[in-house]
Amino acid sequence: MDIKKQIKQKELEVQEWWNSTFNGKIEMVEDEFSTYDFEGERVIVELKHRFKAYDTKLIESIKLSNNYQQSQLKNKTFFYVVVDANGISMFNVSK
Repeated sequence: MDIKKQIKQKELEVQEWWNSTFNGKIEMVEDEFSTYDFEGERVIVELKHRFKAYDTKLIESIKLSNNYQQSQLKNKTFFYVVVDANGISMFNVSK
């Protein structure tokens, strides 16, 4: 399986996990150039998939700023989710 298919599969797994775990469903955004990957009624979610684990869970500063601003304008909570070899790490950036 090529890398794009692996990432798309991981995105679907995270979406299914989110939708079965939390109150409120998320859907993949249609714009492939969006700075975040999922949106729900009350949230926007940026997903980063890494094939190996790192001690830090970095996010690009431009994405961080833009997504935080978008969440404020839309009155939604911005979550940053990292999936790596150690599992899932989730950060509520709005708080």
